[in-house]
Amino acid sequence: MNKFFLFLFAILCSQVILAQHDFQPGYIIKNKQKSNVLIKNEGWYSSPVKVTYKFPNTSEEISETAENIDEFYIDDSKFKYISKFFQHVHKIPGQKNFLRVLVDGKARLFSYNSGLEEYLFFDIDNQNLEQLQYKTLVEESKLKEFSRFRAQLYNRLKCNELNKKTFQDLKYNVDELVQVFKIYNACENSEFYDFTQFKTKGQINLYVYGGLSPFAAAANGKEVEKAVSTETTVSLKAGMELEYLLPINNNKLGVILGLDYSKQDTEGSMLFKGTVPSSGAVVLSPRKFQVSYDMLSVPFGGRYYFFLGENHKLFANTGVLFGIPLGEGVYDDVNYNAVMPKSKTGFGFFLGAGYRFKSRVGVELRFSSMSVLDVRSEAGKNANFTAVLSYRIL
Repeated sequence: MNKFFLFLFAILCSQVILAQHDFQPGYIIKNKQKSNVLIKNEGWYSSPVKVTYKFPNTSEEISETAENIDEFYIDDSKFKYISKFFQHVHKIPGQKNFLRVLVDGKARLFSYNSGLEEYLFFDIDNQNLEQLQYKTLVEESKLKEFSRFRAQLYNRLKCNELNKKTFQDLKYNVDELVQVFKIYNACENSEFYDFTQFKTKGQINLYVYGGLSPFAAAANGKEVEKAVSTETTVSLKAGMELEYLLPINNNKLGVILGLDYSKQDTEGSMLFKGTVPSSGAVVLSPRKFQVSYDMLSVPFGGRYYFFLGENHKLFANTGVLFGIPLGEGVYDDVNYNAVMPKSKTGFGFFLGAGYRFKSRVGVELRFSSMSVLDVRSEAGKNANFTAVLSYRIL
């Protein structure tokens, strides 16, 4: 049965790997020619190196860099980029890169995110692109600010609504800078657009779920030669999962924390090594055993979503797994009619892949491995696949 689950799991993982981002309506400008296309929305956190698009009613995907694309925009989104030639500390010599448009109008504000640091630029009437000069350094155990951005903006954004004090109090902060550019454009009677209004927010989801998994305890230890046979039973699982989707990359990346209850019962036999006192000879004795215990499991890890469409998502997740025994489990040595208690907190890992419909109902195939038994130097490991059905209640 485990081979069957492994086969299904491999198929699901392959589908996750091949899943694509949404292609959404937008436009590109190339060689000053504007074309309506479908653009792959990758929810860029750092500035994109390339943009992938395709023309309507075609399947061919085209990827091009800022060297070939002058501008691109995804309709009704925060993603509008233009290509500009500039030089900054991480790119020498200068080259064309995509700048994200924060405010569009007579005066435009842009950002370039290297993945480690964000740089801000501006221009007026699409001329004389300038980088806003700002940096902080630690000198003599004190944080010092070195900046020219206030003077840069004061000298170029001349408006009755913007006085000297406005710039003296201005912080190197995107929200504050956006407001200054909006005021200037309004002062100049220029139409403007604020792309920062489309902010991705973190999202909290709460799921309830139930699952079925085959269970077989594999006994091992210094006195155990091998498990001869172990009966596989069906274990039931029920629990809740809290999911937090990070406010980056279109909420594709999340953190999960779960709590579930399961009851495990199985029996089998093993060859137990013993020594004859008179001769010292090693003998193998067959012994039957039974295992029964209740467990609270706490999975903690990360999850990544792959969008297949408006209502369809695939996901993959992995993380660590903690097992908390409820009371004392029972390891029943049938041969000697001995019942031996144990209590061991389990630790292991899990990984899985699944599908979610309308962000509400989900199915998942999850593999987990956790050590859960500890009896007289003998251990048991619970490693299996679980088929999980979940439903979002929050």
